Amino acid sequence: MSGKFQVRFLAPSYLMYGDETGQTSAIATFHIGGTLDGTKKVPIPTNKYIQVGGGPIGGPELISVQILGDSIQNTIFPDKDFTAGAHSWSVLNRPSPGLGAPYELSVRTGCLIQQVPFSTFPPIEGSIVSDPVLFLNDGEIINDLDAGQLAVFYITNPYNGTEGRETPFVPRAGDTGGVLSGAVISFDIKTSEGSVIKFRPEKYVQSTPKFPVGVCGELEAPRLAVVRPWPQVIEFVDLVRI
Repeated sequence: MSGKFQVRFLAPSYLMYGDETGQTSAIATFHIGGTLDGTKKVPIPTNKYIQVGGGPIGGPELISVQILGDSIQNTIFPDKDFTAGAHSWSVLNRPSPGLGAPYELSVRTGCLIQQVPFSTFPPIEGSIVSDPVLFLNDGEIINDLDAGQLAVFYITNPYNGTEGRETPFVPRAGDTGGVLSGAVISFDIKTSEGSVIKFRPEKYVQSTPKFPVGVCGELEAPRLAVVRPWPQVIEFVDLVRI
């Protein structure tokens, strides 16, 4: 299964996997023309870089990574398109267990460092959740907007056609329907004039299990405030108009 986005490596580029616990390993899937199914699986070492970006060792387009361990077996997908320039050095970092933070590909080109988030939810073309959403895991959504009432539209299972649910509009400091789980497709803000403006996250976001998510800021530029445990207490994610 592949996602909507890919990371393209320009040759020569270099890649490794970072897991300070040493409990998992990673296998990358690259899209390669000329092969039977168009893909090639390449183990990513944790103690040295491998060359990617074409040729016999993977590349140029990374479409997913399988994470394997004694108690984990996940496939993660890039949350956006990205091109790593020639002579770049990239590390796919596993987040500390239990924090709910995303996997991130840290790409260094010279002295410039850029981050590409990965998630366990594939943004598949034509699926119910083809645009970025918030995957809420047993948490509340709290209205902390400077002005306006907030409601959300969500589905409990984004991959089987589950019927969508709408929550009631609530004022500031209110929660939109109590503890929820599912894919939040839209954040609906009702203005003082009664009009409703719909927003979605600019990227895929996975909440920390049993932690709340706030919606804060002004109507022109609302943001998600995703509560994380220490050390990253709050992750802010911009909302964009639908």
